[in-house]
Amino acid sequence: MLIVPFLLASFILQGQSTTPIFEATTTPPSHKLVFKIYPNPMVGKVLNIKTSETGTKSINIYDIMGNLVIQMTTPENKIVLDELKTGIYILKLQVHDKVGIKRLVVQ
Repeated sequence: MLIVPFLLASFILQGQSTTPIFEATTTPPSHKLVFKIYPNPMVGKVLNIKTSETGTKSINIYDIMGNLVIQMTTPENKIVLDELKTGIYILKLQVHDKVGIKRLVVQ
């Protein structure tokens, strides 16, 4: 049995619980980060991040099983992701106290 509540907040695989990636709490609207990533699906190695927020970006990328595969901090709006293999990932972006989550497809 596979249960995957909202954005991989927690999940159960064959009756066994695993550690949650994200806390299952409600983010106040004032703390929600609105951003775009492109190209998505990503072909190549460069991913662009567009947000109205300025400052250092903390980026965590998780594979579909919830494992953290990339963690970085950058002031740039472009990142090089040459370590990612073809697949589906969850990108968590934080700028100051605002957090946003997007699905990233790598081809």
